[in-house]
Amino acid sequence: MHALGTGVDGIVDQPSLGPDVVVSATRGIHGKPMSEMAFLLMLALSRDFPRTLMAQEAARWERWPAKLLDNKTAGILGVGLIAEELAPRCKAFGMEVIGISQTERNVPGIDRFVTRDALNDAVPEIDYLIVLVPYDETTHNLIDGATFKAMKPNSYLINIARGGVVDEAALVAALNAGDIAGAGLDTFVDEPLPSDNPLWK
Repeated sequence: MHALGTGVDGIVDQPSLGPDVVVSATRGIHGKPMSEMAFLLMLALSRDFPRTLMAQEAARWERWPAKLLDNKTAGILGVGLIAEELAPRCKAFGMEVIGISQTERNVPGIDRFVTRDALNDAVPEIDYLIVLVPYDETTHNLIDGATFKAMKPNSYLINIARGGVVDEAALVAALNAGDIAGAGLDTFVDEPLPSDNPLWK
């Protein structure tokens, strides 16, 4: 059995999967598309692009100040193959880049590293927290209420990893409380996302 993505969670934990089944995954091709997804989400949030679409739908001419990525700080949680593509692109946008990882690696574009254990100490200076870690028992709900409380109220969460890495109830509470400015999500715990899930709103 072959996974099109890098992660094999949701496959290897299937009870119907026998021990004789070999599971493989695609690695090394996701850096460019996932980097572009990260920028799509960051730019949409900084420019409040959903508001643009709503104004267009209502044929309403409206202007508001746009935020720039330039001089902002991106924190990349999980420094693997995708981060190797993403970090230099962040630098091209004039961003400072902090790598957050279990182990420090020499990755072009990353200005400095902090350990994953120091995540909540690092997030107060991060404008865009980009989640790239794989999902396992060590990363389940890694981004929780304490992380959101430590983040700046004008910062954003970008999750392009796995839904289970983020405590979604804590995220909804943080968004409602204004603990963070917004979130760009490419993944959820339950997919497809149920229609009554508050994250739709």
